[in-house]
Amino acid sequence: MTGLGLDLGSRWAKLATASAAVEPAGRAEPLALTRVDGRPFAGKAAYSTLPTPGARLVERFTAALAGSDAEAAQATDDVRDFLAALYGATLPPDVAAVVPEHWLRRPASTTGPGDRLLATLRNLGVARPRLVSHPRAVLAYLMGGAGQFADGDRVLLVDVGASSVAVTLGAVRDGRPSILDATWSGFPDVDQLIADAVLGPDPSRPRAIVGLRRAIAAQRQEQAGLVDMLLTEFARGAPAAVAFEVAGHSVTSTAIHEALAPVRQSVEATVVRLRAAHAADLEPGRRWRLVLTGGTALTTQVAMVVHRAVGNDLDATWNHLVPLDPSQTLHAAAFGAALVAAGAIEPGDRFPSAVTLRAHRVAGGRLTAADLHLCAADELAAGQPEPTYAAAGGTPVSVDVSEGAATSFELLIDGQAVLVGDQAPSPGTYHIGLQLDPAGRLDLICREIGSGRQWRRRVPVPPVNSGRGDTR
Repeated sequence: MTGLGLDLGSRWAKLATASAAVEPAGRAEPLALTRVDGRPFAGKAAYSTLPTPGARLVERFTAALAGSDAEAAQATDDVRDFLAALYGATLPPDVAAVVPEHWLRRPASTTGPGDRLLATLRNLGVARPRLVSHPRAVLAYLMGGAGQFADGDRVLLVDVGASSVAVTLGAVRDGRPSILDATWSGFPDVDQLIADAVLGPDPSRPRAIVGLRRAIAAQRQEQAGLVDMLLTEFARGAPAAVAFEVAGHSVTSTAIHEALAPVRQSVEATVVRLRAAHAADLEPGRRWRLVLTGGTALTTQVAMVVHRAVGNDLDATWNHLVPLDPSQTLHAAAFGAALVAAGAIEPGDRFPSAVTLRAHRVAGGRLTAADLHLCAADELAAGQPEPTYAAAGGTPVSVDVSEGAATSFELLIDGQAVLVGDQAPSPGTYHIGLQLDPAGRLDLICREIGSGRQWRRRVPVPPVNSGRGDTR
């Protein structure tokens, strides 16, 4: 089975494919959608000093999907056309899409950007789409594709993209990743900051600003080694130097250094916030691992802010950093998602709790309590096409719903009572089951024996990890 991992990223999309027996392969260039007079073209991001007349370069799929209704509707069309232009009618049946952790940590009653993305994939003919959070995808790759961790390891994952930083504390348990806590912050677009430093935020020249930002993004990518070297030397006291010329402007190490100041501040504050909440797990003398991903994390100045914030001594004989090459730093999430889609590794997003249904049965002519076991902890996997029905000895257990039954079902989730539904199904005999959707939300299903009619209600389970965010 071949799986496709789709990481839409904070700016550009990254794709990877994998099978259960093959190391993931990714597309190293940034992929984007360009609309020219309304016609979609997908491929390597088309940078230019000024936007081409009649052309629109689509950026930030992820941010747009989480935006206003109008932005989300346009982003849905953009994702659809992007994948259709790349694959036509040959999209693999198994696709795992990487999404921010906080997308999956919302009230069960709301529809969010993940739902829009899943619907788009299904409409493109993907048979088994699923969502996997960014930290789970990265950990899945490093555990399965790169073999980096031992059982019991704590892992601090810092992902720094073009306009946000996400910090996650994970752990390896029984060979699977788990998420203990997560937080994130937004900051202004990196290349916009550099363009503003070069031109100044001149509202009368928005097209020039946009064009310069794209050109700077291209040069920063093509001259990444030189830019990082000049920034590192500048931070050590070397005089300012020209990193590259673009559109008649000199982009100096001074301008880049000053432009990155809010990025460094945001990264430091976000890392410190999560570390303070888990100081005992992240003491310098304890065994835990540090993973840096995202394009901006390749900048030494930004990476060093993280190392200082967590007290990681890179000169020590053993330090916490997991070494990744630039391709892994950029594509780890897409690689991991591909492995998940291919069924090569379990991402650890199974429902963590045991669930039973409070019920009664007649025994010896008397009505007695008889709780019905629905699932064990870590038994339900996200995104399975069919519900898991309560069974005894491999045979589904039937439950009678009578006239005058209670309006809600009562479940016990790790011993805690939870009421489901506001109206019981019609009187009849049912098989009772659970289904965990690709976004990690739990449904209770009653399927009537004979007719096959389904009664489905969302189980109001609070998320295990709250995932705090700060967009200041």
